[in-house]
Amino acid sequence: YKGGLVFEFQKLFTFRAIGIINTKLPGGEPGFSLFIMITGQFPPVQLSFGFTLSGLGGLFGYNRTIDTDVLNQMVLSGRAANLLFPPADTDLNQIVNDAGQAFPVKAGNFVFGPMARIGWGTPTIITAEIGLAIEVPDPVRVAMLGVIRVTLPEPDAPVARLNMVFLGVLDFSRKLFTLQATLFDSQLLSFALTGDFAMYISWGQQPLFIFSAGGFHPAYKEAPPQLNALRRLSLTLIDTQELKIGVQTYLALTSNTVQIGARAQVWGKTAIAEFNGLLWFDVLFQLDPFQFQAEAQLIAGVKIFGQDIAAVHLTAVLAGPGPWHFRGHGYVEIARLKKEVRCELAWGIQAPNLAPPSVDVWEMLKQEVAKKENWQSTPLPDSSLSGVSVKDLSQEEGIVLLPNVQLTFKQKLVPFGVELQKFGNAIPQQRYFEIQSVRLGKVSLATQEMIRVDELFAPASFLQLSDAEKLSRPSFENMQGGVAIRAASASGEVRGTPTECPVEYELKYIRAKEIIPQKAAVPLSPTEMLQEARAGSSFRSPLSREQTRPSYAAVASVMPRQEGFVLVQGRELSPFSENGQPLLFTSQTEAYQKRQKLGREDLLVMSTLEMEN
Repeated sequence: YKGGLVFEFQKLFTFRAIGIINTKLPGGEPGFSLFIMITGQFPPVQLSFGFTLSGLGGLFGYNRTIDTDVLNQMVLSGRAANLLFPPADTDLNQIVNDAGQAFPVKAGNFVFGPMARIGWGTPTIITAEIGLAIEVPDPVRVAMLGVIRVTLPEPDAPVARLNMVFLGVLDFSRKLFTLQATLFDSQLLSFALTGDFAMYISWGQQPLFIFSAGGFHPAYKEAPPQLNALRRLSLTLIDTQELKIGVQTYLALTSNTVQIGARAQVWGKTAIAEFNGLLWFDVLFQLDPFQFQAEAQLIAGVKIFGQDIAAVHLTAVLAGPGPWHFRGHGYVEIARLKKEVRCELAWGIQAPNLAPPSVDVWEMLKQEVAKKENWQSTPLPDSSLSGVSVKDLSQEEGIVLLPNVQLTFKQKLVPFGVELQKFGNAIPQQRYFEIQSVRLGKVSLATQEMIRVDELFAPASFLQLSDAEKLSRPSFENMQGGVAIRAASASGEVRGTPTECPVEYELKYIRAKEIIPQKAAVPLSPTEMLQEARAGSSFRSPLSREQTRPSYAAVASVMPRQEGFVLVQGRELSPFSENGQPLLFTSQTEAYQKRQKLGREDLLVMSTLEMEN
């Protein structure tokens, strides 16, 4: 059931309310889902510092979630602006349908948040419509949907009109922040202005920072899929049936690159002639190590009575520094007479190959081992101590181990089990590190008694990779960064030196002063019982299945498998075995180094997920 209401009073006050009710949950389960959104617009109320408040509202969803993919599509199309404070004559059915798609049914989740319409200036030249949507409990996300409208210098006679709709999402479970925005119904003087913006910050397994205004350099391939369709910032100067002139541009910043580019295009025709021209350039700066590459192209042509009369096509590439290289080629054609030109130049002094500094990685690694923050003591999930609370031991001089805990050492300086070819821009004095044994108290543990712990490392920081390998290999890989050790063996034998301590306790008997009458039991359905139990301590306990179950966002039928890498041979791509055992590696780097040690360049490195497909 869905519907809406719009009430407007003499163009002074506008009230809008929409509601959606589902009487069945996904899969036909009993229950219901509710979504309501209410907004009100009224004459501006003065706040302070020139700000005014002209709208308030809010949304609430029971058994609802936020579909960020749908909202991002609405942002790029401009439809997302209708979910906030649209004009009273906006199609109400479209608003209700868009709200149902943006906040679909999902059992167990709640969505809620306020909405406001704020202006600045007298008369108002900047208006911001902001809606906040908070989703709990799984996943925990905060989404901000907004529209910003700017009219300069005055709303009645604007020289520049900028309208932007945006969506920012903070996803705590995925350790991800995304922001996408688009210009709509915007113009500068009489010229139409369009384009998209994006920001992407990930601090999880694949750390990444991206900011883009208008897209990316064509050679940049590390952008997430949802950012590949960003439109260039475009300004249409002339758009008539006889003449069209437009320009496009972009700017992108990433962790290690700066990207800029522009494109200008002209087309026109007369009664007997038609001409067109295209000029564009792309520039890519790589920061570490510093590199510069620029490419430009000019294409133009003239037709008379539909016949090609003249054409020009020129391409130029400039790269550097130390030395600089220029390469250009193209042709000029007039009345079927074609002249081709080529040019290649190099100048500047080749930078001297200074010997890189040498570093003592072993001394640096010993400092990492000595850092207390690189050691952690955590109870095992199946341990009887999982529900036991102890006092804060973080201020103790050493690391305190309780029985049945797991001691973990993890560092991010250097990967274990990998042959180092470099260390940043330096030469490592020691090229290979591995953990062969650990002494815990008076007990020495061999490698087979330890659990490997992986950490993210950048292969380019430790290996000499070609430009092609840097583009094809992932920026970060899981390599061994430490080990985990259990304080007790599987048989219960305590590793280390146990310490006995007398325990004192006090026993008290508490007698009830009055008898509390018992109330009659109220029958609850399973659904009602689950709803009531959510507020109890059992539900919130770390041992509760509700706290340890798979996420609602996980696919029930297909669970993601952990990726590994194998060496394969022959056209049939059969796994390569050593001593009768197939070789399985955690990272591509480990697989490539094993192939190098074997001297078998004919072997291929493949993902286990590709082998399964």
